[in-house]
Amino acid sequence: MSARKLRIIHKFMLIYNTPSGNFIHRCEKSIIILFNGKKAVLSTGPLNGGYNEKLNSVFIKDENPGSGMACELRAKTYKSHMELIANELGLDVNATTGLSTAASMENAAIVTKSHGETSVTAIVTGGVEINGLRAGDPASYDETKFKKTINGTINIILDINVSLPKETMVKALIVGTEAKSAAILELMAKSNYSCDIATGSGTDGMIIISNIESNIILSDAGGHSKLGELIGIAVKESVKESLDNQTGLNPKSQHNFIRRFERYGIDENSLWDAYLKLMSENFQFYQTHISKIFSNTFSPMENKLSESAKKNQRFSYNNNDNFIELKSLRKTEFIHFIHCISTDEEIVTQSSLYVHLLDQLRWNLLNEKEVKNACLLILKNLKKYYGVDKNIFKNVTKLEIHSNSNKKNKIILNENNLNLNNTIQHLVEIFKEFVIEIIIYKIFNETK
Repeated sequence: MSARKLRIIHKFMLIYNTPSGNFIHRCEKSIIILFNGKKAVLSTGPLNGGYNEKLNSVFIKDENPGSGMACELRAKTYKSHMELIANELGLDVNATTGLSTAASMENAAIVTKSHGETSVTAIVTGGVEINGLRAGDPASYDETKFKKTINGTINIILDINVSLPKETMVKALIVGTEAKSAAILELMAKSNYSCDIATGSGTDGMIIISNIESNIILSDAGGHSKLGELIGIAVKESVKESLDNQTGLNPKSQHNFIRRFERYGIDENSLWDAYLKLMSENFQFYQTHISKIFSNTFSPMENKLSESAKKNQRFSYNNNDNFIELKSLRKTEFIHFIHCISTDEEIVTQSSLYVHLLDQLRWNLLNEKEVKNACLLILKNLKKYYGVDKNIFKNVTKLEIHSNSNKKNKIILNENNLNLNNTIQHLVEIFKEFVIEIIIYKIFNETK
């Protein structure tokens, strides 16, 4: 063994022993699993991929060159690139297989689940914030014409301490993939290439390790088998842990109406753009109603302007006309107010229902009339929760507030004959503008 390889091996840090007797090390921005005995491996990696019984190690390599920098191939092919990495790690290129990622090895998750003498260890690295997608999303390239490198990967290694026939290892890969998708769905992680919930990333990889020296031979890794259950639980738990470690994707971070609506195009910038448009189109309406409420309730009006409102110049008093003047918010102020309500339990709950209605409309599980009526109820609930005064605010572009002697004031949706995509966009715009009116009302209400 060369001095170079010895130096690299000395940098190994043993971090875990698996029930199958394998050793998991962290080294040089990599995780390396050295086999203890003969193993069978099924790998999606380009180097010695497929089924192989002649390997003595597997690895995952973090190839992130730095924040904001793209990973690049260091050879003409991905296989040659992985050969270079294996050499640098001191591994036999003919007896190893590996996966690459931009995720940090410090954020890897290792979970073992056991039943009787059967154990499954899942080693997972990954992130879906950049490259999350849903199976069937529009492709990024046609390999017959060109191929490009895309960052963002969930890599999974399953170390199973019993012997599995080849076909059972393939079944284990299927169940592991289903479990990965289930974990992402349970986190409601968005696709970056459609308005759907992601099922993975576009570059995910998996390696299955089977202990062919074990006296226990299992032929079924399907969902009804105990082995399938162990694979599912271990993968789901480790995928969630690794995503939390890498990017902070977890139930708490997802408890935010913007995170729920992001895949339909609602974020801080789109809300700001909508606010500017709404204020431009309806400024006189808001100003007239705000001044009217003050003048009917308070005298003099100037005395009722809060110190906060005066300091931030949200409202000002026109002494000559006895008029309250509404000032437009600065972007930082506007985003601050978004953050003030973004995690409110009511808006998170109602927006989650609203988004799922849009999903079911796209999936043809509900028709347009059913979805519109349900969305209307959600907006009514939010209006009631935030106490938006029906006499002050109305959305004059998409929502209307009507009243007569026989009916209570109510919000109605415009009943235009729109195709499916336009209907969804229409409903998204309605919710976006409704959020803006909640913010305007909150500013007004804290000033009274």
